[in-house]
Amino acid sequence: GINAEYGGTPKFMEKDQSIELLDSWTWSELATTGVAPSPRHVHSAVLHSGDKLLIFGGYSDGAVHCDDLFTLDLTNLRWSRIQIPSFLKKNSPSGVHSHVAALDRDTMYVFGGIGSKGLLVNDTYAFNINTNTWQALEVKGEPPSARWGHTCVTYKTDMIAMGGFGRGGFNSEIHRFNFEMRHWAHVHTKGPQPSPRHFHSAVVYKDSMFVLGGYNGNEITNDF
Repeated sequence: GINAEYGGTPKFMEKDQSIELLDSWTWSELATTGVAPSPRHVHSAVLHSGDKLLIFGGYSDGAVHCDDLFTLDLTNLRWSRIQIPSFLKKNSPSGVHSHVAALDRDTMYVFGGIGSKGLLVNDTYAFNINTNTWQALEVKGEPPSARWGHTCVTYKTDMIAMGGFGRGGFNSEIHRFNFEMRHWAHVHTKGPQPSPRHFHSAVVYKDSMFVLGGYNGNEITNDF
């Protein structure tokens, strides 16, 4: 198995690519070709068809909120920037970071984040990978309030968003977005609640979502 990652924030932003071969647990630096993303962090990444990595948005040098989209073909390690025609730009998300992205078949969905001048958003966008087109969705139901630093996972036909920081501060809310109905719903959970947080991580295993760490306004946590 292979785990690929791009960018991040050490002491400064780097345009690095690394890969972990899960069979041997060995890290290697990748030699890629093509047009790679600029150095950035708090971007999103999804994997399509098992061999195409899509990178969207992020925060780059010079306080730039990125609105660009790149793909990395994992079969030949070649980067490509997806060009959106100017007449279709109105349907594209503006530069944003600390958003989330989830994949359903041939469509990538993007929600929330923080844009230029600190503007928090709660828009939901869909990117069709086959046609390279964006669509600003008119969603149904009860979408989450504007936020950033939240997480999302894909579970069956839903995107599950959790936590983040918005105008009301930190939260641990859970919302689900149904891809087919394009419907948001606030999930009212049972049992002990995780403390409000952002910049945590979340994954799905079978019928459970696992959440680790994050920042709750007072401390960086390592609860699980």
